[in-house]
Amino acid sequence: MLAANVQTQAEMMDKTGWSKAKMSQLYNGKQDFNSVVLTEAAQALNAKPFELLMPPADAMAIRQLRKTAIQIAADSRSTFIHELGEDGRTGTNG
Repeated sequence: MLAANVQTQAEMMDKTGWSKAKMSQLYNGKQDFNSVVLTEAAQALNAKPFELLMPPADAMAIRQLRKTAIQIAADSRSTFIHELGEDGRTGTNG
């Protein structure tokens, strides 16, 4: 919750629609989570469900790696298109 800047149980309840009892039980480990709870929590925290099953630092590292990979791919595509030329052929004279 803290990694997603959700500071209190009340904030999480607002984001998920969970009752106070459900939130308290989940938070204190008195209720097991299931796929529905995991999905609801992930949506509320703007995360992927699998990210909630790992330490926050690991999840953030994976997010950063993905972001960097997407940027590298975008930069490479831009360079490739520039080298092809606007008409899609190599060189500038076609």
